[in-house]
Parts: sequence; C-alpha cells; structure tokens
Amino acid sequence: LIMDIVVHLARRNSNPLKKLLTNSNEAIVALSLKVLSMLNQPENGEIFLNMTRHDSENIRKQALTHLLACEGNHLDVCISLIDDSSDAVRWLALKHLGQTRNSRAEKLLTTYLENKDAREENRSHILDCYRTLGQCGNDECLGFLEKTLFPRNWVRKLGIGNTIHQEGALHALTALNPEKSGPMLSKASRSLVPSVRTACKKVLAGGK
Repeated sequence: LIMDIVVHLARRNSNPLKKLLTNSNEAIVALSLKVLSMLNQPENGEIFLNMTRHDSENIRKQALTHLLACEGNHLDVCISLIDDSSDAVRWLALKHLGQTRNSRAEKLLTTYLENKDAREENRSHILDCYRTLGQCGNDECLGFLEKTLFPRNWVRKLGIGNTIHQEGALHALTALNPEKSGPMLSKASRSLVPSVRTACKKVLAGGK
C-alpha cells in the first residue's frame, strides 16, 4: 500500500524522487531506482545509465537491470561494463550480449578480446567472454577464432606461454554453427601443439 502511494505521488512529480538518487544512503537510492522503474518515463534510460557508474556495486547492478528492461539497444553499454569490478554486473552485461545471434555484439566482443591481456587472474572472465562470443556470433568471428587458436607466432605455436585465449576460442567454437566450427575443432584435436590438443579435449568434454 505504501509503495502504491509513493508511485502515485511520483507519477505526479518525480523530481523529488530523482533528487534522492544522490543520497548517501544506499537503501534510499535503491528504493528510488525501483520506484522510477515503475513509472516508465522516457528519461529513465538516461537516469539508469548514469547510475551504472555509481560507487555501490548493488546500485550499479540494480541500475543495469532496470536499464536492460527499457526499450532500446544497450549493447554498447554492456560492453563498457564487462570489466566492472562486480561479478554480478559483468554477468548481467555478458548475459545481455549473448542472448541472441547479433553481429553488433559479435563485433564488440571480438574487438574487446583482441585487446584483452591474458593474465591468469582474468582467466575466468576471459573464458566467459569467449563463451558469450559463441552465443552471439555467426560467421564473422571465425577468422578471429582461427587466428587465436592457430597463431603464426612461433612461441604460441609451440604452446609456450599463456594459452587462455586459445582455450577461450575453443569454448566459443563449441557454441557456434557445427558446420562452420566443426572443421576447426577437428583440426585442434589433431594439433601438433600439446596444449591445444589438451585444451580441445577438455573443452569438448565439457570442462571449464
């Protein structure tokens, strides 16, 4: 009942509610976002977008959840948030990017991964990004995945150094069209590079 009254008053004038978004009390900010999401106002998208930069992890997560419920294309917002310090925010962003086959999401993730350092502390996140690429990608990312899996660099060819990106490429391939990805996976399973063969066996067996 109280929430209904708050929503009713906010429909008449939402400015006092918007001012509460700068309040130092996180609970008040969270409640204000919830009420705003129930008003369906045209400016909500911009408000929620701004709040995805909030210091609080919980507020950023809630703001992104509300933003993704608004009409519009939010792929660029999501790609900007996949390096967020919050696991929950990164998960929401990747989930949205991978929900359908989409050439824009495919391009954004490919560009991101091409420039992502393969540090061991980023291992889980990088593999999640490749899995998402497999969910949203079509044929355009195959060239990138082939280059990643079978590098021309001799150090990489010998399986020396970090192979996170190669393992990630295999995860992406298993989620793509088998007619296109099958030959590449078959080649990886017969690779002369032990690390590639091992990674391929692990991924095909459902390992993480």
